[in-house]
Amino acid sequence: MKTLYLLLPFLIFFTPANADCSSRGLSVFPGSSTVCQNAVFMLEGYGESQAIVNNLNTQYPVYLKAGSKKVKLIVLEICEGEFWLTQAILKPESELEADVRYTLHIDSLPESENFGHYSSGSYSPYTYMAVAKKDVEKPVLKSPPKEIRKTYMQYGCGPAVNVVFSMNTEDDSPVFVRTTVKNIQTGKSTVYYLVAYDSELYVGHSMCSGAFKFSGGDTFEVTFSLMDACGNATPWNGKTIHFTGPTPENSQQE
Repeated sequence: MKTLYLLLPFLIFFTPANADCSSRGLSVFPGSSTVCQNAVFMLEGYGESQAIVNNLNTQYPVYLKAGSKKVKLIVLEICEGEFWLTQAILKPESELEADVRYTLHIDSLPESENFGHYSSGSYSPYTYMAVAKKDVEKPVLKSPPKEIRKTYMQYGCGPAVNVVFSMNTEDDSPVFVRTTVKNIQTGKSTVYYLVAYDSELYVGHSMCSGAFKFSGGDTFEVTFSLMDACGNATPWNGKTIHFTGPTPENSQQE
């Protein structure tokens, strides 16, 4: 068993060099080049690309392709974040063949949509080698999550605001944290899949986008369930965690 650490999905839409935000973008997780035969995927759309995620398999067919063979990706769940992010959990309609390389395709994309890994000024397709393995083990939460710190950092286009929780998980596959945040004052609940980095989970938003927005002074409650990149789920069975929203006064810089 091993712990895997993944970068926060919404960080890719921030350009530190000019402190600016893009208008659209699609990203896929897991970011590894190999997957199990029973893999699931998360597709995330930022800004104008959220419409693509909301219309998968209606206006925009999504599938894996190996040679002439196509494997349709079924939308299991769509989660809409509070700040310019929407994601879909996708599952192949049939098990992937071992030792076959698949490329992820979305048909009918607008010409303005660049889809793929970005490196050195160009985009390359998302490709995955399916290894001869099926992961059927549920992810393990090794210790109860707890709030570590709050952060509030002001940038050119707005603040990056997060509550950071410990998130010590273990699994043979990348782990998604299905995070449910409820605003106690308004009663509104938002659900979004996040990924932890170095045993820390950032709940909030960057300068450009994010799953959750907080009003200073409001109180919130959060629960965490786990799902790995093969669809094995571990429900939350602890107490609801209460916290207050970050403000410049109660937060620390990073």
